[in-house]
Amino acid sequence: MRFNGRFLIGIFSIAILILIVIFNTQNPLPAQVCISETCFNLEIAETLQEKALGLSNRVSLPEDNGMLFIYSDDVPGFWMKDMNFPLDIIWINSEMKVSEIVRGIEPCEPDFCPVVYPAEGVIYVLEINAGLSDLHGFQSGDAVYFK
Repeated sequence: MRFNGRFLIGIFSIAILILIVIFNTQNPLPAQVCISETCFNLEIAETLQEKALGLSNRVSLPEDNGMLFIYSDDVPGFWMKDMNFPLDIIWINSEMKVSEIVRGIEPCEPDFCPVVYPAEGVIYVLEINAGLSDLHGFQSGDAVYFK
């Protein structure tokens, strides 16, 4: 039995489509992140543009929401440029543990905007409303998981 070129291209194309579907369903982006027993609905900042914008220029963030920034064992710097409300920044390491929390970071002044960095490489950074880390008793070493 002989196969012509079009048939082989068709089979190859179908195989590629199947692999794309399998890959996308096995690695969905999480809808929620939980620290200990407290969960937050997520907005994801994955691209460079999304990371640069973050929560800037927004009036508020719902109390049960957060923004998750995705990295690959990096030491990213964060600042509060163009922010309108304070945040807690939670650094999450590759062991899915809170490595540290910067609490109550206020929006910066137009002429001075300090940058904060984690002490070690992280794979995720979670921004939530200021005060929620204290309210829920979050601390370094807490387990983090996705839903």
